[in-house]
Amino acid sequence: MNDDQTVRMRVPVDGTASSSDREIVISAPDATGLGVDITRVFLDFGVTVKDCELMVDGGWVLLVFRVSLERDTPARWGLLKQKLYSVCPKDIDKLHVLSHIPKVDSAPFIVTISGTDFHGMLHQIAHALWEADCSLCKAHVSTEGNIVTDTFWIYDNKGRLPQSSRRTDISNRLIGLLGSDVGCEISPAPRAAHVVPKNISAVLESGYEEGCGPRRLACKDAASHSSLQSLAEDGRHTMRQWSSSDSLSSHEMSESSQQTKMASLLSFKSHLSVVSKEFDKTELVSIDVDSETSNEFILLQIRCKDRKGLLYDIFVQLKEIRVRVANCRTKVDRMGHATIDLMIQDAYGGELVSCQSTPALVSRLKEAVAKPVQVFLSNADTNGLYKLLVVAMIDCGGRGRPRVVYDVSKVLADVRMSIVDCEVFVEEGVSDEDESYEVHTFFIRPCVQSLSLSQDDKSHLAEAIVQCLEGKFNRRTPFVITADMNDSPAGVHLSDRHLGYPKEVHQVNA
Repeated sequence: MNDDQTVRMRVPVDGTASSSDREIVISAPDATGLGVDITRVFLDFGVTVKDCELMVDGGWVLLVFRVSLERDTPARWGLLKQKLYSVCPKDIDKLHVLSHIPKVDSAPFIVTISGTDFHGMLHQIAHALWEADCSLCKAHVSTEGNIVTDTFWIYDNKGRLPQSSRRTDISNRLIGLLGSDVGCEISPAPRAAHVVPKNISAVLESGYEEGCGPRRLACKDAASHSSLQSLAEDGRHTMRQWSSSDSLSSHEMSESSQQTKMASLLSFKSHLSVVSKEFDKTELVSIDVDSETSNEFILLQIRCKDRKGLLYDIFVQLKEIRVRVANCRTKVDRMGHATIDLMIQDAYGGELVSCQSTPALVSRLKEAVAKPVQVFLSNADTNGLYKLLVVAMIDCGGRGRPRVVYDVSKVLADVRMSIVDCEVFVEEGVSDEDESYEVHTFFIRPCVQSLSLSQDDKSHLAEAIVQCLEGKFNRRTPFVITADMNDSPAGVHLSDRHLGYPKEVHQVNA
């Protein structure tokens, strides 16, 4: 089948659609984890799913989506269609299944950017890499004075690096956006920096050597970390929640680096002013379970507030615990409330229904819906900096959540906060069944360095970041440090200068 037969796209004809709405129909061979890969593409393109119908007939799946672009997101419908087609199984994929050889991403490359810093630079870089069809998997940003040195570990989604024409294309996009005085170098990443998923053992059995070949997998090609039944038997009804002390387990760090990191983490935990906004809306999530109607399937109905990436987070969690979706129907009403009906079963025909597994299933889905991302904000030790941590789960293919750096840097640029340093790394779970997390660390400060953030300011900023990750952040939200604050006296808090939700509104032009 060609891409027009596999993925069809049109403007809805029901009379209620806007120019940013599309109806997308996908017909392809079924594979457990395909829903993760498709909704991940939507999330990466800034596309929100309004309605969805998923039906499986034998070994074939039909998906019908009604989607809409986020505000201020450029329309890339042609590229979106190509991406959706690329993640769908093809007839040739049957050879990979029969030979147990999963298709993998190419090896990572390092992009080094150096030049004069400017406000919003990291957001511009994240946007340029996305436009170049590159996935960001790791980052280190360092600023000294006005000079910035940024190092990004990327995957070329086109698979053409290290071809010179592809290097030139990526470099020209970055330089064209950042300015001609910016230096840009692209080189292969050392093997020690390669991101290898925890399901690598299944891949190595196929004849690959560790450290070369497999890097990241599509979820339809990856093995689940555990099964729902095993988690229920072990009494693990909830996901392992990330905490700052988890980062001490990295085996790749030198002893001195571990000591430095430990001191930093202990200092971070000692701050009483930590602000944590975890999407913690578990009480607003309702899940009904029907295990009586069918002997083969469990019927679920999830009711919650709609947000960006909702289906993606549900599908990721189901794939993690070896659960297959046989049917799905979603609907979002005018008030933004989502109803999701699911028909699920064990991916390999095992027993799914038991008195122990049902509470574990409900608990883990509630966590996936209510708090897929954790946000922490505290004072850093020196120079008037603030430490922002954004933590998201890694899927079973070893891939982090899309657009985190893009969305966070967008909020920080809009509210006039400067990013002094940034680090993105993967924190593995202790055991094979533990969840892994991608940790984004930002050291930030107001563009007007004489200003400081009050506790209310930090709460407002953390909430703005949460809203952006949910797809609800409005660039016109009156949460801005305006230029007329340059004469503010030292020590004046942002809330005193009408930052947050003030009586006097300062707005940003779109």
